Amino acid sequence: MAAYETARLQLIEAFLRDFSKSLNVYSEFLPGKGVGLYSKNDVSTGSTIFEVPRKYILDLQGVYKFAEANGSFAVALKEVSARSGEVELRLLFLLLYYFGASTQTDPTQWDSYFQSLPLTTTLPTEWIEEERNQLQGTSLWEPINAKLQVLKEEWMEWRTLLKQWWNIEPTLQGWTHVDALYRSRALEEPDGSEAIVPVVDICNHSHNSNAKWRFGETSVELVATQHISSKEEILLCYGNTKGAAEYLFSYGFLCPEEHYEDKYSEIKLLIPRDTEDALDVWKRRLFGRPPLLDVVRDASGIYWYAPFLYLASLNAEDFSSFDQDANGNINWTFDGKSPAPSELPILIRKSENAELYTLRACVLVSRILNAFAHTRSECNKIQRTGDCLALWEIEGVLLFEAMKYLDETIHKLSKTEVVQKYLDNATHKAQ
Repeated sequence: MAAYETARLQLIEAFLRDFSKSLNVYSEFLPGKGVGLYSKNDVSTGSTIFEVPRKYILDLQGVYKFAEANGSFAVALKEVSARSGEVELRLLFLLLYYFGASTQTDPTQWDSYFQSLPLTTTLPTEWIEEERNQLQGTSLWEPINAKLQVLKEEWMEWRTLLKQWWNIEPTLQGWTHVDALYRSRALEEPDGSEAIVPVVDICNHSHNSNAKWRFGETSVELVATQHISSKEEILLCYGNTKGAAEYLFSYGFLCPEEHYEDKYSEIKLLIPRDTEDALDVWKRRLFGRPPLLDVVRDASGIYWYAPFLYLASLNAEDFSSFDQDANGNINWTFDGKSPAPSELPILIRKSENAELYTLRACVLVSRILNAFAHTRSECNKIQRTGDCLALWEIEGVLLFEAMKYLDETIHKLSKTEVVQKYLDNATHKAQ
């Protein structure tokens, strides 16, 4: 074992001893997987393997509590609140990491944890340019480039302040690395917020997991979901409904290809602007966030999800009203109601013209997928290896199946009585 690997295991063990003298787990290096967590003893189904006290959990509550007792970090927290309004734990993780690395700040309860983190990750944001270029023609190409641009702007915004506050100036490479550490380790709390739970974040992934995490008032428990034998690796499931691109983006690896073939496959694409729709800019303002198209294949079949496309499918005459008041607020109604954009698909399905609006939305989906297929054809000659090649092939299979499904759906909807009546009326008006 390399000296770095040995030193990192020692740091992890030291951190474990910080909050428990009789811990039922230990860590080991695994070739190609990094560190794994193992059980020292047999653990029965439903039993708690170990607990991480709330003191060591890095979430918004813990960060605010730390800032109350540490004026140096309180300055940073105040600046984050002033700049963004909504405080993001990921950014606080970055700031705390560099706060702990500074020689001019007080120790934190997370210092030994930060020191035990790996020096590199396999997330695409840390790949060299030659490796990232292999993602061209996949759904991950644009998000990766957008993420790198955001990180660069963020780094330029905060590096001077970190130098001013704590006499430490991160490099862009370092800032990108700490962001990758956070994204590959964050867990979801019951209220939907995120948290970093030391030790639990060491556990590797498996769709056939043998443990789960459980948040409590005073700690986070790691609980066995099946019998775990002594010296057996403790495995968590990072999510059964995440596509290949999301796994590669967030964790730096893909699941076995049979998972995407048999259980769950997904393509997420940004919905482009519609220059032919005069209301497009207003619809996007109303929607309030970048609209995405999500195409999925699971045990139930192929389907797509994109609430914005139902809004996009409506023409000016389809709205009961659509205007802007003196304060710039958009006021609109559909079928006499003013729903949130996310609720519009439900209203449309209840509408007497449901087949017409759904047909329009399906046509928009088909256009987006055809544009993606065209982009793929332009990138067809790129030499790909490893996960990039696997992602390309996984998305290619789903894209072909989804386009076939949409063609069949569009053909079926175009033959419905509602659509035929609309087309007849349109033809009559044109004459």
